[in-house]
Amino acid sequence: MKALRASLLLIVACLLVLGLGCARVHSATDFSGLKLSQGAENACHVTGHSWGIYCLWIPLITGNTEDPGGFFQLPVFLKDTVNPDATASMLSIKAKARGATHLLDVQSTYRSFWIMPTFVLFYRSTSMSGNGVK
Repeated sequence: MKALRASLLLIVACLLVLGLGCARVHSATDFSGLKLSQGAENACHVTGHSWGIYCLWIPLITGNTEDPGGFFQLPVFLKDTVNPDATASMLSIKAKARGATHLLDVQSTYRSFWIMPTFVLFYRSTSMSGNGVK
């Protein structure tokens, strides 16, 4: 039993060190003269990601979608931020900051998989991207 507890603590510590529980948002503005949408002015293409560790359905360590950062961003604890709503909000804020008034062609993915051999820990991630136009 002590070995199982030690293993779980080691796994959680490694996950913290590796930076899991992260949120990022990126944008691009150079489209080599191509239009993102007919009749609209290009603003940006944005993509956002959020991921974290859950114990069954309970969030343990997740990305801070209210203040997305780089690899060493501080995660949030016991807050469910790995969901389409939080990622869409993060994406929209970045697009507005780049001058967009509309988001087009928004696509998203959601993944969840079991972290072996813990039996109760899951890695979850969500990604979303879209084209910002004026």
